[in-house]
Amino acid sequence: MRSFATAAGAAAVLSTARAFAPQIHKSPNIILRQASREVDPFDSFDYMAQWYPVAFARDVPYNKPTKVSVFDVDYVICRTPYTPKAGADPPKRIPGSLADDEEQVYAVLDSCPHKAASLSEGRIIPCDDDDDASSVRFQCAYHGWSVDASTGKCVDIPQVAASSGGSSGSGSGSRADTTAVPALIQQGVFFLFVGGGLEKALLHPPPPRIPELDEPGYRMMPAVRDFPIDFSILCENILDPDHGLFAHQAKPFDLYTGSKEHPQTISEEVTADGKGVIMRASVTAVGKLTKYDRERKLEKKDAKLAKKMKEDNNEGGEEPEPLVATTTFYAPTHIVLARKDEDGLVASQTVFWVCPTGTGRSRFLSTFVAKIPPLFPLPRWLGHVVLNNFLDQDTHLLASAQKYVLDAEAKALVEAEQNGAGDGNGGIMARRSLYVYRSPSEKLQARLALFFDKTLPKVPNRSSALRRMVGISKEVTPPREITLDRYNQHTKICPDSLACVANCDMIRKTSKVLAALAIATKLIVASSTTPTDLMTKINQNLGHKTVAVILGILAVTSHLAGKLKNAFYFAYPESKRDRDLKKIPTLYGR
Repeated sequence: MRSFATAAGAAAVLSTARAFAPQIHKSPNIILRQASREVDPFDSFDYMAQWYPVAFARDVPYNKPTKVSVFDVDYVICRTPYTPKAGADPPKRIPGSLADDEEQVYAVLDSCPHKAASLSEGRIIPCDDDDDASSVRFQCAYHGWSVDASTGKCVDIPQVAASSGGSSGSGSGSRADTTAVPALIQQGVFFLFVGGGLEKALLHPPPPRIPELDEPGYRMMPAVRDFPIDFSILCENILDPDHGLFAHQAKPFDLYTGSKEHPQTISEEVTADGKGVIMRASVTAVGKLTKYDRERKLEKKDAKLAKKMKEDNNEGGEEPEPLVATTTFYAPTHIVLARKDEDGLVASQTVFWVCPTGTGRSRFLSTFVAKIPPLFPLPRWLGHVVLNNFLDQDTHLLASAQKYVLDAEAKALVEAEQNGAGDGNGGIMARRSLYVYRSPSEKLQARLALFFDKTLPKVPNRSSALRRMVGISKEVTPPREITLDRYNQHTKICPDSLACVANCDMIRKTSKVLAALAIATKLIVASSTTPTDLMTKINQNLGHKTVAVILGILAVTSHLAGKLKNAFYFAYPESKRDRDLKKIPTLYGR
């Protein structure tokens, strides 16, 4: 792995990981290992001591500036390919990631120190000095100022260089410098450490790894989407199994739910001297709501048969040991949903990274981790079509709830300030006052509410943004065309999907040209008064039926290309929602 634009920095990150073994603290009503002292597990959590996922590395073009955001602050990032030394083995690359941990990565604040224009609007240029600590510079497109991509130091001001007869940069600590941010690529994901420079980053553990991706045969199927949803709400949604049967009409969610017979077990780990938290939920991976619904419907239809089936089930022989469904939240951004056998081996796993781009908005990164034969990988854009349909099913619901959640948080923050509690760093009562928990599956949800109430006031720039949101619950929820705008939320930031849209346009244009050419050829040949031998042959082979078939094939091809293109724009109106709602009774209820 290369990070902070130096291999030494990356090695230091890896070597310090062992120093951050989890410290387990006791918490009321939660199953935890005993700790040496009893403290609130969330009191010391530090948002500035974490690494934040900002993009899949494959979506960051080589040698081109790319804008990302964390906590309402814009950064510009870039990566350059790693060239191994002669005779050295190429670095390991996870299938599907299109990136490796040895690539050079850079990040600085996306604001030129000259006149604050976005550096991401500029370009990447190589450094003139081979001995320079960095191999590239960010050059501003406004006046040409250049900053070292590794250190943020201003290294060239063209106007000053021209007047002084040589290159001109700035002195150390000059106002002409910008701020460099530690960055790394790990398992195909581009991370930033926004809590300080290299020295501070080395004091904190690297992002959690996915063990399976380090094993041969596994591959990633990465997906990305920007949501007009706060990261905390999005995390709660991903960690909520109860919504799956209804919002998504998907049975697999029921494997992660809890019940009286199969209770949800929660554990928490406090890591990095209290600055990190890991929450885990586990439950037997069997259907609960769906099983209850089947038995209830059968009992209404045939009570005797239902009773006999229950007795047969109770008297039946030994059944295979069911899998265990585990949900792990590495606060504040990393989530793993997995089903494991009794030996702990993963049977199915989905990984999520949620980047807090700003108050009320977030970036969603996910991948299904599986062993897939290399000869049969699905095109990435096809996976995105399917996933975007899935994500649309509950995104507007989250948008409709968000105004109430953020308003409750804003009002609680203001109340804390009025009561002399400062900026609410001791915690607020927002979610715990707004939400009502009753489901056996909501043990983890209740702990998440406490975690966010305790820690969100510490999020950089959040308090100032929330003060402007007091009363937002009275505003109208944005229309579906805005909350479910796939093009701006996904297509623009995914090169694979953008290429698919371009190919669809090319297919449609080509189909029209070929159709016009077929018609024109037929008309010219048929109307010729002095046909040549070639024209006669064309006229014989290009009969009316042949032309009709050609036009039909081209029309169908153009139509399908148009439909595929539309899948990357707004594609979930109320009519589709109503159609999906009709599927719910097939899974639960009437």
